[in-house]
Order: sequence, then C-alpha cells, then structure tokens
Amino acid sequence: MAKSQRDDFQLKVIPRVRWRKAGKKDLKLIIIRPVAYRPTKNSRLLYREPAYLICTDPDMDLAVLLQAYLWRWEIEVNFKDEKTIMGCGQAQVRTKEACTKAPAFVAATYSLLMLASQIAKSQVLPRPKWYKMKKSVRVTTGEILN
Repeated sequence: MAKSQRDDFQLKVIPRVRWRKAGKKDLKLIIIRPVAYRPTKNSRLLYREPAYLICTDPDMDLAVLLQAYLWRWEIEVNFKDEKTIMGCGQAQVRTKEACTKAPAFVAATYSLLMLASQIAKSQVLPRPKWYKMKKSVRVTTGEILN
C-alpha cells in the first residue's frame, strides 16, 4: 500500500476479552467488516469473510494496530511470492549446511529483486491488453519478472 493511501475500515471493537489459552490476560478483539464487491457490473453485492484481530495489548491505539496489520499483510504477500515464484524451500539439497543456506539465498535474491524494481520503477512495462486495466498500488512480482 502506498504511504499516501488512506483506507476507511468499519470496525467492531471488544476492548476486554478473556481467552482460556491466554491465561488471565485481557485481550482486545477487533472485527473488520469485509469489503463489498461485484464480480460483474450487474451482479449482486458480495462480501468476503470478516477479519478478526486479537491484540494482547488492550490499551494499544487502534490506528497503530490496524497499520501493523496492513504492514503484516505485505509481509505475508512477500512470503507467498518467495515460496511460489522463487521456489523458497523447494531446493533439492543433500547436506545439512545447504539445507540452511538455500532458503536464505532465495530470500536474499528476492530482496535484491525488490530493490532493483524500486530503482527501475520508471521503466515498468505497460500491462498486456488482456489484463484488466486497473491502477494497482503494488507492482506484483510476476510483473517485475516480466
């Protein structure tokens, strides 16, 4: 997400929740209403599943918590790209040393790819005509590789 982009969330906050696995600690539960979407122009309004966030610090500011959630989502997208596109964890190695170094090498390669894409941001190729013409905030790893 771009730094200047601002999103509005519809939330329900339950400030003090007890959970048996958390012991005697109070938790904060945040329920984020899913965003509505239409698959086609004339179809009915559909919703995805709501997001449930549990925070171990019930006094934490809500804006800080939501920003951390959004940043964490970008990290999850990076993990997915590293595993599916870059093949992290799929190396066929035999020695113990290679087993520890291969995923680190793939992660470092992915980091270099992301850095190179930031430097060459002005040189991004236009999307093919069969792609949906949308103004995406994040350039995908597949687009960078293309």
